[in-house]
Amino acid sequence: MPDNQSQLSRREFLKAAGLATGGVAMGSLALLTACNDTTSSATSMPTTTRTNSSNVPTVPPGVYSPFDSYPPLLEERYGCTASVAADRWYTDDHLWVKEWEEGKIVIGITDKMQSLLSTVTYCGFMFEEEMVADRGAIFAAVGAYKLSTDIIVPVSGKVLQINTALRTFPYVLNAFPYSEGWLAVMMPTRTQEMGDLIGPHYYAYLQAVNIPPTVPPKRS
Repeated sequence: MPDNQSQLSRREFLKAAGLATGGVAMGSLALLTACNDTTSSATSMPTTTRTNSSNVPTVPPGVYSPFDSYPPLLEERYGCTASVAADRWYTDDHLWVKEWEEGKIVIGITDKMQSLLSTVTYCGFMFEEEMVADRGAIFAAVGAYKLSTDIIVPVSGKVLQINTALRTFPYVLNAFPYSEGWLAVMMPTRTQEMGDLIGPHYYAYLQAVNIPPTVPPKRS
């Protein structure tokens, strides 16, 4: 990682993102992206369906590939400042958790996080496949031109697959945070922790420029 990068703590990163402790949305930070005007409500999380399109690579069973799962995006709401995928859960520190096949989950960073980081130049993993990562542990480190931050494990689980391509092509995190920029596949070991994640509408609310009169449910 370049020597001229500054290291942000998790709390400092949340503060820079405009999120205060307790989930209060702040509108003081101007960001680079805008919400996409596409799909509808995601009160329940749809599952991934694999396709057999000729332009989709053949993937062995049990191996995650993002090519069949470009996500639907929430319609613009609250003046939110980044794209929010409608088919997954979130943490308030800008990670997403997608339910996959046979109880597995896929984790990654959000569009909001990649825009805060700016151009990503480094991605290193602290865990390898077959290791068990507890929630709250540092899973990976992501560095950009001016700063770096730790990626915190959102749900405890056994690591099944890591996106090792990010070591060579870290900028994919900027271009495709919800698809090719996935970080890892895990099998949760404490499934109750999934209940602590927030829904896409509430995550969009946490980024709101225009604070709505009614706060959406955390799991919506």
